[in-house]
Amino acid sequence: MTPTNAVNLLESVKFGKDSGDNVVEKEARKFWGDVVSFLQPLMVIIINFTIIPLLINISVTFEDHETKSSMENVRIGRIYFFMLLNIVLIPITSTSTAVELFTQVTKKGLNWGDIVA
Repeated sequence: MTPTNAVNLLESVKFGKDSGDNVVEKEARKFWGDVVSFLQPLMVIIINFTIIPLLINISVTFEDHETKSSMENVRIGRIYFFMLLNIVLIPITSTSTAVELFTQVTKKGLNWGDIVA
């Protein structure tokens, strides 16, 4: 799950179906819209700066590295890649998931080395 995908899931709560002119229902929708507007950036921060680094740290710990510095180099490289992907590439291309981004780049015949460099 990417932050963009999580935000898209919250959009359905924010823009639910309006069934009429009920004042209470409109106030409830406004309240939940405000809650969702608050949760969207919070969810992005939690995913990008807590969950992804935690998962990367766990995965790197179980790999076989000869030195601690090589383990740290791998960890920093992976965190850099995922931060670049989630913060820059996915929002710029207006895709909701990394799979969709990879599919679009592959269809266009672009070279990944040119994109990342």
